[in-house]
Amino acid sequence: MSYVADPTLQTNFLYAELDKLTAKLAQKDHQLTTLREHIQWLEEQLRLSRYKRFASSSEKQSPDQVTLFDEGLCCSTESSGLLRLFRQIYSFEACPTT
Repeated sequence: MSYVADPTLQTNFLYAELDKLTAKLAQKDHQLTTLREHIQWLEEQLRLSRYKRFASSSEKQSPDQVTLFDEGLCCSTESSGLLRLFRQIYSFEACPTT
């Protein structure tokens, strides 16, 4: 005796399998899109990090800043008190009260 499957059941089974595979494909497609977006974000972070690390610094010395602290003037005029103040600050001495 041979077994003959009902064609309607077989068709319903195939449609159910097709629906499962379509859903799985959509899930994988979404996952792939998410991973691509994450990779793009990471690449952008890497570019920004490299730019911050290797780009020219904004702290370039301007000609105006050279005159802010004249070491020669400070060291040559002990009477100005600036050198004395620096020595007190960096040697942790108490500042004199005058």
